[in-house]
Amino acid sequence: MSTYQSSVSGPLAGLKVLECTHALAGAWCGILLADLGADVVKIEATTGETTRSPYEAYATGSDPIVVGCGNNRLWQRFCDGIERPELANDPRFATPTARHANRQQLEREIETILAAQPATYWLSRLEAVGVPAGPVNDIAQAHNDPLVKSLEMVVEVEGERYMRTPISLSDAEVSIRRGPPALGEHTREVLAETGFSAAEVAKLLDDGILVQA
Repeated sequence: MSTYQSSVSGPLAGLKVLECTHALAGAWCGILLADLGADVVKIEATTGETTRSPYEAYATGSDPIVVGCGNNRLWQRFCDGIERPELANDPRFATPTARHANRQQLEREIETILAAQPATYWLSRLEAVGVPAGPVNDIAQAHNDPLVKSLEMVVEVEGERYMRTPISLSDAEVSIRRGPPALGEHTREVLAETGFSAAEVAKLLDDGILVQA
């Protein structure tokens, strides 16, 4: 991370970030940093992800869950959590490289196992062995999540509810001040800024070429 002169505003303006993450929280954090004014440059490997598997969403006997096994230690714990400890040393899955090479077989094995019990059962077991895992929530479930409520992430703006960033900064307010525009809400203003006259815009609207809210 380095500092440089930037015309972008925000509490992190002037910071250049090389974002080298591969999955889930890493990419999300890159987006948050950019939203806060940092100049984020995404760096990706051309060969694809080879170090994290299983590291995605899986179907269970009820609702899907997300599992994150970023290393062999977590993989071994995961196998204990899903009641299949012998998979940890299976030659097809014993190393990150092997799991990546046999990813389709691994996914079939895992989903067959997880289909036997509901999501709550597996989440309880995975939490007990220290494997990062969580439910895949719909919008209503996400809004009612205890952590979301404690961080006051759901805010109401102009009569609509939105989800704000979970990051809070001591010296800068991070908030949603207005909602997204309705379709065509700023048609006249945008075209006026690009040089269209009021008469030209009116004609485009009358001809059905433009839409205005």
